[in-house]
Amino acid sequence: MKLTNSIPLANVDGEINNSLPLPSNSQQQHQQQQQQQQQQQQQQQQQQQQPKINKIINKFSESINTVSKTIGKGIGDLTSSNALDEHIKNHNSNVVDPFYNEEEGEEEVVVDDENIRSLIGDNCSSIGNIGVNGIEAFYGEHNNKKSELIKQFLKINSTNNKSNQTIIVDHMDYSVTERQSSSSSPSSSSSSTGGVSKFIPFFKGKEKIEILKDLSFYLKPGMMVLLLSEAGSGVSTLFKCLTNRIPKRGSINGDILFDNEPINPESHHSQYLFVQQSDHHISTLTVKETLDFSIECQSNLSKELKKQLSTNILSILGISHVADTYIGNQSIRGISGGQKKRMTVAVELVKGAKAIMIDQATNGLDSTSAFELLNSIQMISKVSNVPALVSLLQPSPEIFSLFSHILMMKDGEITFFGEKHQIFDHFSDYGLECKDKQNPAEFLSSIYHQAQLDPDCQLKTSSDFIVAYKQSQYYKDCLIKISQERLSNHRFSGDKSIIIEQQEKQKQQQQQQQQYQEIYQLSLIKQIQLNLKRAFLTTIRDRASILSRIIKSSLLGLLIGTLFFQLDSSQKSANLLPSLSFFLLTFVVFGSLAGVGQVFSERPVFYDQKIGRYYKSISYFFAGLVSDLIWNFIDVIIFCSISYWLIGLNHSADRFFFFLLAIYLLDCLVNRVSKMVSIYSPNAAIASTIAPLYFSLFLLMAGYLIHRNSIPWYWRWMHYISPFKWVFEAILSNQLHGQTFTCKPDELLPPIGYPLLNVSYPDGYSGSQVCPITDGVEILKSKDINSDSNYKYYSVWIILSMYLLFSILSIIGLSNVIFDNIISNKNINNNNNKNYNNYNGKESINEESIKLSIKQKFNNQIKSKSNEKCYLTFKNLTYKVLIKKKNHQRVARTLLHDVNGYVKPGSMVALIGSSGAGKSTLLDILANRKDQGIISGEILLNGKPRDKCFNRYVAYVEQEDTLPDFQTVREAITFSALLRLPNDTMTHQDKLDTVDYILDVLELNSIASTLIGKLDHGITQEQRKRVNIAIEMASLPDILFLDEPTTGLTSVSAELIMQLIKRVALDGRSVICTIHQPSETIFKKFDSILLLTQGGFVAYFGELGPNCRTVLNYCSDLGFNCPPGKNPADFLLDFSASFNSTSRLASNDKMIPSIRSRIRNVGNYCFEGNAIQEQQQQQQTTQNVNLGNEDKNEDDNIQEATSSSGNDNDIIDNYQSSNLNRDTLEMIDSGLPNGFISKTFKDKNATSFLFQFFMLLFRFFVCAIRRRNLIMTRIIRSLLLSVVTGTLYLQLKNDQDGVMDRISFIFFTSTFASISCLSNIPTVFEDRFLFYHELNSNTYRHLSYILALILADLPFTIMYSLLFSAPIYWIVGLQNDVDKFLFFIFVYYLYLQVLVSFSQLLGMISPTLATANEITGISFSVFSLFAGFIIKKDDIPSYYKWLNYISITRYLVEPLTVNEMTGKVSFHCEPHQLVPVPIHYTPTNATAESTKLVFKPFCPITQGNQVLYQFDINGTDKFEDTFVLIGLFIGFLLLILIFSKILKFKK
Repeated sequence: MKLTNSIPLANVDGEINNSLPLPSNSQQQHQQQQQQQQQQQQQQQQQQQQPKINKIINKFSESINTVSKTIGKGIGDLTSSNALDEHIKNHNSNVVDPFYNEEEGEEEVVVDDENIRSLIGDNCSSIGNIGVNGIEAFYGEHNNKKSELIKQFLKINSTNNKSNQTIIVDHMDYSVTERQSSSSSPSSSSSSTGGVSKFIPFFKGKEKIEILKDLSFYLKPGMMVLLLSEAGSGVSTLFKCLTNRIPKRGSINGDILFDNEPINPESHHSQYLFVQQSDHHISTLTVKETLDFSIECQSNLSKELKKQLSTNILSILGISHVADTYIGNQSIRGISGGQKKRMTVAVELVKGAKAIMIDQATNGLDSTSAFELLNSIQMISKVSNVPALVSLLQPSPEIFSLFSHILMMKDGEITFFGEKHQIFDHFSDYGLECKDKQNPAEFLSSIYHQAQLDPDCQLKTSSDFIVAYKQSQYYKDCLIKISQERLSNHRFSGDKSIIIEQQEKQKQQQQQQQQYQEIYQLSLIKQIQLNLKRAFLTTIRDRASILSRIIKSSLLGLLIGTLFFQLDSSQKSANLLPSLSFFLLTFVVFGSLAGVGQVFSERPVFYDQKIGRYYKSISYFFAGLVSDLIWNFIDVIIFCSISYWLIGLNHSADRFFFFLLAIYLLDCLVNRVSKMVSIYSPNAAIASTIAPLYFSLFLLMAGYLIHRNSIPWYWRWMHYISPFKWVFEAILSNQLHGQTFTCKPDELLPPIGYPLLNVSYPDGYSGSQVCPITDGVEILKSKDINSDSNYKYYSVWIILSMYLLFSILSIIGLSNVIFDNIISNKNINNNNNKNYNNYNGKESINEESIKLSIKQKFNNQIKSKSNEKCYLTFKNLTYKVLIKKKNHQRVARTLLHDVNGYVKPGSMVALIGSSGAGKSTLLDILANRKDQGIISGEILLNGKPRDKCFNRYVAYVEQEDTLPDFQTVREAITFSALLRLPNDTMTHQDKLDTVDYILDVLELNSIASTLIGKLDHGITQEQRKRVNIAIEMASLPDILFLDEPTTGLTSVSAELIMQLIKRVALDGRSVICTIHQPSETIFKKFDSILLLTQGGFVAYFGELGPNCRTVLNYCSDLGFNCPPGKNPADFLLDFSASFNSTSRLASNDKMIPSIRSRIRNVGNYCFEGNAIQEQQQQQQTTQNVNLGNEDKNEDDNIQEATSSSGNDNDIIDNYQSSNLNRDTLEMIDSGLPNGFISKTFKDKNATSFLFQFFMLLFRFFVCAIRRRNLIMTRIIRSLLLSVVTGTLYLQLKNDQDGVMDRISFIFFTSTFASISCLSNIPTVFEDRFLFYHELNSNTYRHLSYILALILADLPFTIMYSLLFSAPIYWIVGLQNDVDKFLFFIFVYYLYLQVLVSFSQLLGMISPTLATANEITGISFSVFSLFAGFIIKKDDIPSYYKWLNYISITRYLVEPLTVNEMTGKVSFHCEPHQLVPVPIHYTPTNATAESTKLVFKPFCPITQGNQVLYQFDINGTDKFEDTFVLIGLFIGFLLLILIFSKILKFKK
């Protein structure tokens, strides 16, 4: 068949598009003749294939007929309910289906042999070979139980079910508008964009990028449609279009119709169930709590029915036994990946039966669990008569048999849509035949690859497949059916009464379906209650954060209370009160970013639930607001209750409560501002940069550091809108009104010792002194604060108004701002097309020769290491973890039981078992990745215990793809190869050739220059998996561990990867691999398997044998026969479940007596007492530990029914007593083969320290450069604060105000530096999991990483410090001296660098981001309080002097103060700044009666030395403090080295 590019497209009316030229009559006749000829050819081909199909059908008709009754009964039970019978009967009798096809039979759910054949498929005989026993066992008993559960599910959700849906996608295009990307590679930027636009994305133009193009298909009631595609084909984007989840920058052209109605954004969430790829759940909630929350928000059932629905869904999905287990994340132990995926399905099933859309929901599930899940989906689809669209990557034949239609996509376009049997006819026309005993899904997934390899096939490129489909009759039939459906609901009639009647019917239908139009199922109050309950649960379970908050409030309360202990009426107290009030502001500010982490951890969950209309954004906001108000109140009440009374402030109750109210309101406001900024920020690092900018500016404008009258007129508006101004003035006014002060002798002015004190007037003061402050109102006036006693109450209303304003902004952000994750694959697709051209023979000879040369070099490298073999043995391996149950009972749970096995060089061992059987745990232990829990047993490498060099022998591909997000794919693989391959045996070019070969084999060349990005915001999950494997393969390991390497891959990619791994094994490597859903082809590549059951018991370890006969014969001897045609891997999973899990799993938990019970039972530890106690504990364990008693996996019953063993031993006991197990133990004990010489390493790293350091330094620097948004935000922050602060202190005068303004300016520079460094903590948090992974792999030394981390940040810290310090020095008008200027910027940079290293230390040692922010709040508060500015060194009590020495801020304030106050500087007093000293003056030769009272002005400060004297600063401190800063930098570096090695926060 020849291909042409002219495709006549039908419009919605089924006519030829008028935009295309219409053919003439002769042309039309010619086309009709061609169509008739094509139809005749197709009929002939079908007749030729019919005997083949008939043979297949006849061959298996007997088994199908035998089972048909069983299946019919199993599924028929679903309709035994009268309500369901009536519902289906009404549907079948009343609904006119425009898609009805007589060949498909009745719509009634009756399963006979014809239906079985339609489910199985006609083209691949392997599907029919399931066998009578296997089908009877499975469908007979299992479907009866499953059908009962689904029947209950549909009955419970009958009010939410939405049957008979039809979905139409008609000529749909989707595109996004993005800023022009120069290239995926940072090195290939287009010069046309200009230098500025390369670095600043805001200056780049926008371009329209097409992602989906001309999609047309339909989903009719009861259809099960399988969506197959390659990576980057836009499948996830299609689902987002169907579920109305596209971003605002995206646009859809064409039509998406649900029941012939366009998408209604308000109610569309009620039209479908959508299970997306990513699992977004709150990690600290349990499985049941997560499901119950979804049920409460998405169903309108009674309380009792909701409980039934929860239990029913957990049972259907087989996760009842983990109902009380946390979801978990990277640092919190929780459910397994497969269980988490089923949890994602569970929260959607609560919506009832309606259009089902699933995007790769079987990733992470074993094949049996995957089939169980999709079988349940098919039952729901058929019985409820709703369509289902499911995208899968590696469906098994059993899973493939569940679908009725196939939708194939490539590069954003459809390459086929039609019935399942039609697709094989379509591709057979082009010479692409599905072979006998070939998995049809694998055939279809690899169709593009096969076409490239077949020289006779005309289909090569993506466009060839697309054109072939659009020229086919299947595409035309699809358009005709779409047009018929659209016209069937738009009939016209001349009779107006008919029109009115139709309108009335439509109104009735709308009224009947009013429940679906309701946007939210719950009232606003109920939504707030649910969210509030969840918010409290998540906060309470974050114990580290709660503990740090309580410690912070208590510690700082005690610290301030004892520091300002019992202030009196002296002048010292009068001077300390403003400083105390200002410090209270900084205390609040430094703890302001604690809520940032919570916003970003809950954001993905909130986005999903917002789109799903779980609740209104305002309810989520109010719940968070109330939770914050309560927890903030606890913080403040602890802090204020301790500090207020220790300080000895006014003992009036009303003043205490006002003080408490002012601090509380400010704390709530600052927390709200931080969360509001986070809502509008794309990531935590940006939020942690912007929020401190706000706090720094308005803290400066509070009126303490610079008085109101000293603020220039153009910035005075910021003073009035600063929340800190109002709280500062309110706290000060609350304390000072009615307060009187006295002077001690040493507090009078002029001070004792002043030269002119005792000099006679008018030259001196004649010994007269004055008390500067006698009334609290004087302090208020000196600070330009309103002295009205009621003025403080205004601040309350103003702060409340500000809180309301930021709350409104938060609600607006939550309602409208979504940081989407739909990205363009433009460059990827283009590169893919290039690759297809290369396959088609268009590749140049030079490129081909280069590839052959690289391949040959790689083969040589492999062969050169083929004699470097490794044996790994493990014996009696047991693993236990300590957990705490809901009743706070501590339990030692055994996850692995006496596991024995070995891996020989050149062999591949598969670890298989159901989800949660402990496969990943065992792999972690063998790969030396577990550093928690109790491990017992023996693990030997080449007959010796594992040493420090063990990780040089191995490579570990973890299940969670931990990748460097700001490296390109090539850079990440190259980094691994250069650091992990030895320099002594491989040249630099050899390593690069290895990288090129791996890129080529794993088909990563098309994205080699693409940034990896984060999950959901970069390359696809399938590509991330391949990159992860490539990074580990680049080390050419002796033992390769892989945890589910094929999960998330297409069947082609999976087979290519396993072929590469097999080849590595054949060259003498050892491979240990956990695997889910392996195809039979992939499974047979393994040499041995280790089969684990639930609970970590071994059911089999040994060879697989040719065609798996060895292991199948073992099972057959026990009475378990594998049905013909069944995938052995799937059969073994069923076999592993054929034991009584209740008793086995109940014995896994051993209760640990509490300390109280141990004390109570002291002296009773005789033998009998112990026996009784152990018996009681065993009974209590059996009662309390619910590990599957009622929620037992249905597979247990299935396999128990099929088992014919008559003894009491189960499969675990049978293996333990078998000759196979004894042979394994003998093999382990026999040691290494004679003459085997194991290789050894002297160093645990392959490369030198310097090489690692420079490689890491380069990576850190490049990654920092690529964080352009963060860099630009920090640059703008530094410049903005420099300009604002500089113009605020513009050209300081040398009067008395200028003296204090200089000191306050220097102190503010320290405050700004402290707050700005908070933004470094999230970045460290993001990178540390990659650090843990690479360090465990011995990629580099610990020291090289830490040094590179610190030094890579130096240039950026220098840039940020210069942008702030250099302009501000001259704007403020400090001393015009170059030496002093250089010293200023040097010390400021040094201080900033010390704080950066301090923040990096906190990022390494803190378990959570919230905890790090709390510790930061405590630390920076102490640093600023004891710096010698807020409270002078002389006023610090002796028991707190040590805090002055450890205050980092002191070592900035002191040297900069000395730098400014020494040299050619003098001060004067303006007339209003002079202090009048009263003198009783008697003129010369006058009588005593002529003595008069005169006032002589006194200027307090005239020289800089006086300032240094007042603050107890020595002129030599300038250089001493500088060296101290250098020492602190080195000290923090050492602390980072020590604690990052000790503390690793992994689950």
